[in-house]
Amino acid sequence: MKRLLKWLKRLIVSIFVLAILGFVLFYVLTSSDGLSITVPAERFYVRDEHGRALILHGVNDDGCAKSQGLPCAGREMIEAEAAAGFNFVRYLTNWQHIEPRQGEYDEAYLDSIEERLDWYFDNGIHVMIDMHVDLYGPAVGGNGHPEWATVSEGSRLPFDTGRMWWLNYVSGAVSEAYGNFWNYEENAWLQDAYYRMWQRVAKRFRDHPAVLGYDLMNEPYDNLSFGSHFETQELAPFYQRLISAIRKVDPDTWIMYQPRILATDWGYGSYLPPLNDPREGESRLVYAPHLYPFFSHEGTYDAFGLARRHDLRVMYQWSEERAEEIALHRVPLLIGEFGMVGKPFSREMIDFSTNMADAMGASWTWWDNTVCPAGKPLQHWCLWDENLDEIAKLDSLVRTYPRAIAGRPHAFGFDPDSKVFFLEFEPDPGISEPTEIYLPVERHYPGGWEIVSSAPAGSWRYEWDSERELLQLWADPVSTRHRVEIRATP
Repeated sequence: MKRLLKWLKRLIVSIFVLAILGFVLFYVLTSSDGLSITVPAERFYVRDEHGRALILHGVNDDGCAKSQGLPCAGREMIEAEAAAGFNFVRYLTNWQHIEPRQGEYDEAYLDSIEERLDWYFDNGIHVMIDMHVDLYGPAVGGNGHPEWATVSEGSRLPFDTGRMWWLNYVSGAVSEAYGNFWNYEENAWLQDAYYRMWQRVAKRFRDHPAVLGYDLMNEPYDNLSFGSHFETQELAPFYQRLISAIRKVDPDTWIMYQPRILATDWGYGSYLPPLNDPREGESRLVYAPHLYPFFSHEGTYDAFGLARRHDLRVMYQWSEERAEEIALHRVPLLIGEFGMVGKPFSREMIDFSTNMADAMGASWTWWDNTVCPAGKPLQHWCLWDENLDEIAKLDSLVRTYPRAIAGRPHAFGFDPDSKVFFLEFEPDPGISEPTEIYLPVERHYPGGWEIVSSAPAGSWRYEWDSERELLQLWADPVSTRHRVEIRATP
């Protein structure tokens, strides 16, 4: 038996290594030289109660919430996030803690979530409630779906995959559990229970001032099937039924949805068709794919630059595929997860990812804000250590950016080297609230800053809130386009 287990382990690892080598060779042999970021022909935005277009920069809650239901970090971490200029959080929760027994909802647990929502609101941070799931649920070695909602007789992998935990997606137990969940004809009760759970959550938090949106399900998995069947015949109908269920109790909160995992994450296209929002008025749906170039994700050291070359091409391809999908879906784009651990080229990849998001008019949330273990900050996703002292990666994520734009955005961007920021937009005369630009003076402009505008003198003004590092801009719609630049002074 031991020999068989060793043979199986070597076989799986060998197949995986060969697959990775294939990806590397393809992207290395097809250079990214001459490629550019693809920008959607038309960009769409989440808007606040005043009608302003929101740009969301934030983090995912720490991974503790996967297993224990609540983040390990407390109010002090939320205050640190706000102080770093983040205005958004993807708040991890999951079904197994909300409904541990079928038909019994844990109100004490929901109370704990509400307490943390209050903390976020006190710090000016918008919240997206994420129904998180990895490897289906605890009954098959993962987290997310409760044991009572797990239908699987498959076997787990006969060995520990170590850091590459996601290899467990190929186990019989995980694959069978997902397969039964998506089979609505035979197991409608599973999805119906999921819809009721979401209705309970939406009804509970729909009026909380911190809650901006709901992320329907983290990284839907399809048993490594190829082609369009899963997204068109299983995932899309699931989403449509779930959206309709939520809208029965909450007509207004934004709803985020994702394509399948292990495709779009690595730059490939999605077959997911456009979804319908049955609410009265304009749609409030958001497309929220993830971005994980393989080597940046794994933190693989690359002495010859091959991994860097591979990952850059993946991100160019990612922008091309997402631009096409936004043209089809016609909804805002949110990068629900992205991240790079602390290896030599990770800062370059962070800068590339955030610059790409700006060019595409996208919001983003970093994975994740788990506190770094002592002595190992570079080997993790974390942005703060156990004393809440900053890790160097945070500098690349703290950017000058427009939090709220009082009109129609055309383009915006920030150069992390020169510190030059620009915003082009059409002011909306129907919006009285100002455009808000987060300006991290202490971090990026220690010698001072200046603002210039394309608008005629006297047609615009600004106020500076030094405590919040927030620039508020009022512009009369005297022209179709207003360009403002912020620069560091010598």
